[in-house]
Amino acid sequence: MRWLRRRRDFEREMADELASHVDHRADDLVASGLSRQEAVRRARIELGAVESHKEAARDSRAFGRTRRFLEQTARDLRFAARRLRKAPVFTLFSVVSIGVGAGVTTAMFSILYALIWAPSGVKDADRVALLGSQLQGVPTFERALSLADYEDYRRAQHSFTALAAVAPTYQPVAISSSTELVQGEAVTHEYFALLGVEALHGRVLQPADDRPSAPSVVVLSYRFWHMKFSGDATVVGRSIRIGGIPFEVVGVGPREYGGLSRAPTRAGHFWIPMSSLAKTGAFLSPLERPDDHARLVLNVVGRLSAAASVAEANAEASGLGTGLDQSFPLTTAVMTANGQRRVPGTRRWLVRSVENLNVGPETVINRIGIALFALVGLVLAVACTNLANLSLARGTGRQQELAVRLALGASRGRLIRELAAESTLIGIVGFGLAMVVSLPIMSLAATDGPFFNGTAAPIDPHVTSAAVLVAAMAVLLALLVFGLWPAVRLSRTDVRAVIAAGGVSGTPPWRAQRALIRWQVVVSVAFFCTAAVFISALSGLTRHDPGIDLDHLTVARTEFRVQQWDEARARRAIDAITSTPPSTFGFRAVAATSTVPFGSNVYVHALLATENELLARRQSHLLLSSTPGIFDALGIPIVQGRPFDQRDVAGSLPVVVLSETSAKQLFGTANAIGHAVVMQGSINAIDQKTVETRTVIGITRDTDTGSLLGGGRRSGMAFVPIAQRYEQAFFIVARSVGDAGTGSLRALIHSADQNVAIESAGSGLVMLGGFWIAVRVVAGVSLAIGVVTLMLTMAGLTGVLAHVVLRRTREIGIRKALGADANAIVWLVIRDGAKPVVSGTAIGLGLGILGGFLVRAALPISAVPVQPLAILIVTIAVVPATLLACYVPARRAARVDPNLTLKEL
Repeated sequence: MRWLRRRRDFEREMADELASHVDHRADDLVASGLSRQEAVRRARIELGAVESHKEAARDSRAFGRTRRFLEQTARDLRFAARRLRKAPVFTLFSVVSIGVGAGVTTAMFSILYALIWAPSGVKDADRVALLGSQLQGVPTFERALSLADYEDYRRAQHSFTALAAVAPTYQPVAISSSTELVQGEAVTHEYFALLGVEALHGRVLQPADDRPSAPSVVVLSYRFWHMKFSGDATVVGRSIRIGGIPFEVVGVGPREYGGLSRAPTRAGHFWIPMSSLAKTGAFLSPLERPDDHARLVLNVVGRLSAAASVAEANAEASGLGTGLDQSFPLTTAVMTANGQRRVPGTRRWLVRSVENLNVGPETVINRIGIALFALVGLVLAVACTNLANLSLARGTGRQQELAVRLALGASRGRLIRELAAESTLIGIVGFGLAMVVSLPIMSLAATDGPFFNGTAAPIDPHVTSAAVLVAAMAVLLALLVFGLWPAVRLSRTDVRAVIAAGGVSGTPPWRAQRALIRWQVVVSVAFFCTAAVFISALSGLTRHDPGIDLDHLTVARTEFRVQQWDEARARRAIDAITSTPPSTFGFRAVAATSTVPFGSNVYVHALLATENELLARRQSHLLLSSTPGIFDALGIPIVQGRPFDQRDVAGSLPVVVLSETSAKQLFGTANAIGHAVVMQGSINAIDQKTVETRTVIGITRDTDTGSLLGGGRRSGMAFVPIAQRYEQAFFIVARSVGDAGTGSLRALIHSADQNVAIESAGSGLVMLGGFWIAVRVVAGVSLAIGVVTLMLTMAGLTGVLAHVVLRRTREIGIRKALGADANAIVWLVIRDGAKPVVSGTAIGLGLGILGGFLVRAALPISAVPVQPLAILIVTIAVVPATLLACYVPARRAARVDPNLTLKEL
């Protein structure tokens, strides 16, 4: 309670001092003729209340303490800066280590934040819910509500204060001289007001825009605006064509909002009024209700009332929906073996929170993101631990100085402040470097390119307040581990022992630091093993022949059905594209095909049989309707017979080219050329075809089907001329001579017909083997992290061994005095340093091999689950790094002069 006594003494002294001043002033006033009572009153008024003077004194004291603290801090920082300038190598390595560790962590957080964790941009998103229904008993639809359902439900419900209808739409968007298929949303006018979303430029949709007679207007998403218009704010007021109709751009959405779905492959790029959707000729749904002529399939979004919960809204939706289905029985179109027919439709009505629509806290994607962030965080943890060891090693050389200062009366707190000031300066510079390091990583991660079956997944990581906070927290963690803990340890120097020993004393804290080195090695080796699994998979991919020349293939996808083109117009476009001289754009061959052997998410199969057999599903074959030249474009050789060509047109003999597997399944070992096959579109076909007979004119080599490596070659293929069978979705494939790529293929297509809308385009490997691109990225990242952590670990090992050698100088001198030569001392230090590395490597290999088996079991990859490859990689990486890390302090130990040691004794 000493502070309380000091406070009472201060209060009493202040009261006495002020009372004396009041008395002196009152005496002066009495001398001027005032009464004593009046003089005291005026003196108190002039001098002010006692408490105000007390408070002023307190403020003065507090300001003095603050000023002294700031001055002392400035002196500590200046002193720390001078100390760091005298150790440039240590300073540079410390700053780079913190900057790289925190920068990589910040960049990974920003990437995952952009993909998964970014806020939805919806105001009070926890009160926003999605109303939908799913058809039961037939192939399900995610959105099985029509406009008539929406209007009826809105009038009857009580759980929502506002509702808006949302119809996802896929439209050809023409900008300048190119046309692309773009995902968007048609919405009712309540949409933006309900969600609390405001425009970044211009305005959002208004009630007047949702009238059938209103001009066609569009609001662009920030992502689409930035990609296609380079962030030009003057885009507001311009006109773009959507579905062949001119739309005036009236606004640009905010950066954080890209639609109700936050999944990157389903992000919306524009919003148009619901009344404008019919102008674009949007698809009609197979769902029909007697009084509903629009037949749109949509979702309904609503804002819950204060008294309603999602569960209550869900219960209400189930009851109201059942009543609507009873009042208006539904039918839906399905495909059967006998053709298309309509069947009754039964729906399940449900309400879901928008927060958990796609990537909520419980989803697998979110857990994967957290796991990736934690793995990258290991790099920061390794850097922090490593720098703590280095700080201790450097501080060992200052033990004599610290002991002398303590002996002369310096407080331990003062020493901790000075040591922590160095860490603070390194942390400040490291924070700036972390932000610089994160920018190029985020720039490399930003992509508009397609992957995974050609589905575009835009990634737009950027520096946000959350990213800056993560960088600051990462640096703060580094400061706590690297600065505060070593400073506290060094401040506990045994003054008497250190001064008596001439600067070193005691047994080195080698056991704890061995453990730190060991776990750092475990992390490094585990990353190397992970990289080995994926490198093994990539090696298998390199050795595997998919049957298609992927290295020189470029692929673009379009869908004429979305553009509402009839068959005649689509055929003219295909003829124009395939008749353009491919060499003009750097290609050897160009062809169009309804699908590709693998890597697509749209396939058409046909049932094939010989004339003497019945059609059966066990004879289902992948059907490709293609232009002549498809075999040259894909790099698939004809092994028997001939390919179809300009002779095989409509009205001529129907022909087919089979793959080796198809020919073997149908005809066994007999020669298939010239024989007839019976073909019928399967029940999975979009456009059901009648049974037809075709003559086999050629046999092609087998390729992978379904997916690269995953589908194998068990499924056969049948190629038919596009002139004899038309499909509405097409891939344009081009085989390049040299470096011709996506841009050249887009230029070729639009030079033939600039109105052809390209859905996606990319190299053959990206479009058809996107999963393997991800495998390659993971392999590269794992290998890079392994190298970085190993370098940090070995640098830390060097620093720790230097620390240990310094503490063992007397022991080493005695060993040399007793006859140990320099080589023996070198091997003594190397052996001591290699022990935690060897044990950490063994543990890391065990964990890596176990993880390899788990990865191989979880992913469809043909890879060796670590084993010899991992051991080889780890040995090549770890052994020389360990020898180099240990050799530097070992040579220092070998130079210890035994004569000086004996003199000190």
